[in-house]
Amino acid sequence: MGTVLRATLLYLVVMILLRITRSGTTSHRP
Repeated sequence: MGTVLRATLLYLVVMILLRITRSGTTSHRP
């Protein structure tokens, strides 16, 4: 169960990081 929780947490963190990086690079583009 621990491995599954770690995998899900890592996935969520990656998604959040991708959103932050994308918003930073795109600045104000739709």
